[in-house]
Amino acid sequence: MPTTLELLQAGKEAQDEEEARSPICSVESARSFIADNSPVPTENVTLDMCILRIHGFDKLYRLDLIDRDLGPQFDALVETFEKLDVARRTKFVFQLTIWKNRKSELNLLEYHRGLSYRFEKVHYCIGFCAEIPSEVCRFTSVSG
Repeated sequence: MPTTLELLQAGKEAQDEEEARSPICSVESARSFIADNSPVPTENVTLDMCILRIHGFDKLYRLDLIDRDLGPQFDALVETFEKLDVARRTKFVFQLTIWKNRKSELNLLEYHRGLSYRFEKVHYCIGFCAEIPSEVCRFTSVSG
């Protein structure tokens, strides 16, 4: 049976591996990562993607993300995207759910559609929901 110190060291090694991994920058790479790795709920990833839409709910925010490289084409992309039916849209979107904090003053997120952000320590990958790759996290670290 491993000792507490050995378990802590193994956890630190796993964390170092996660932090060394390149960020996920596209919907396709997110799909591949989920399909190939079947990540456990505690595994963290970094997303570097462009915000398509932001949905605010009582207890969470749901962000629809698209490939980081699509930011410069955002207006034309949205115009075409909105014309697609929902079933055809799913392969172009990654959904990130961010649970709100109990302290409402900490829930003031200033995201802007069409800009790319880096979301670090995203965890609890739930896989695909209606063909959309999805992950869940609590608000931890974001940079624009």
